[in-house]
Amino acid sequence: MLRIDLLTAPPLNGVAEYDYLLADARTQAMAHGIDQPAISSINGRDAFTRPKAIISNDKSVPLGCSTTFRLHSGAIEFTVLPRSDDLNDTAKACAASVHVATTLEPAVD
Repeated sequence: MLRIDLLTAPPLNGVAEYDYLLADARTQAMAHGIDQPAISSINGRDAFTRPKAIISNDKSVPLGCSTTFRLHSGAIEFTVLPRSDDLNDTAKACAASVHVATTLEPAVD
């Protein structure tokens, strides 16, 4: 399953939406001892990819992976939600989210 979120909030305290999302992803990774977001470029745009999960006190439940890239006025996030039998295959979901983001980027402003 693919989910696309267009995130176009005004800058928060002078910080662009993409930068805010990246900082939040880094903070969450540090707080929960998980991998930092992978920074990249999608067709020349700043981007990052990170596994998604529901994190509770005693465990985390994988929820696929998302790739987010910068827009002129916000950010767009492509999240690949795997089938229930592939929940633990985060690498596959991350590769799919990067592929989707790279494929669809030319159609996004």
